[in-house]
Amino acid sequence: MDSQALKAAKLQFMQITGTKDSTAAKYLKASNFKVAEAIDLYFRAHPKDKKVSAPTVSPKSIENIFETYKDPQEDAILIEGMERYCNDLEVDPTDISMLILAMHLGAEQMCEFKRAGFCEGWLEMGCDTIEKMKVKMATFKTELDTPATFKKIYQFAFKFGLSPNQRTLGLDVACGLWELLLPGKFPLLPKWLTYMQEENKKAVSRDTWNVLLDFMNTIDSDFSNYDPSGAWPLVYDEFVEYVKRTSS
Repeated sequence: MDSQALKAAKLQFMQITGTKDSTAAKYLKASNFKVAEAIDLYFRAHPKDKKVSAPTVSPKSIENIFETYKDPQEDAILIEGMERYCNDLEVDPTDISMLILAMHLGAEQMCEFKRAGFCEGWLEMGCDTIEKMKVKMATFKTELDTPATFKKIYQFAFKFGLSPNQRTLGLDVACGLWELLLPGKFPLLPKWLTYMQEENKKAVSRDTWNVLLDFMNTIDSDFSNYDPSGAWPLVYDEFVEYVKRTSS
């Protein structure tokens, strides 16, 4: 975990538990720097501390933040407002933390946060100021380290990337999302992207999108455990053949 993310994790831990920096560091280290697990570990060790009242979160303050960035004609934060919001959060709009934020806010499509999702999502996360939102967002990337949570984010990304009334993901959008989500997790990612763009050239179905997680988590990079007679979709059989052909 980098220093900025560690600082954010400590702040979140201290805000919820009412403890000091040294205690936060101790429990974060014991939980492999997973904030939710560290907090749970602390309260299991100190059950009486759960009686401490949680900081009050103001729904009105969250709504005022929404109003600051919402579109003049639509009851939503759209492209222009999103750019200003990202600037104030000090986060690149293309950073993966924005994708994770979109999931937490129940966003249905890119570059759009609706009032209900924005207000309910931030209320649930306990953030009613831009500063608190910055701290929370700095912890989002740690969610990628938990397989179950990563799977949830990955599956959300497919739906999030769809255009209205679309059932398959445009190839350029799919490749962009894979480049955002899979570095460090899928050694064959560069070859997969090249294959999809130069050989397959098709829009990506939900099945193809979801099965890639199983493929990359179970198949060795040399395909020694790949069974072509198994239940893999055809696109994966063809990908394996493509890699073997172009690597020889």
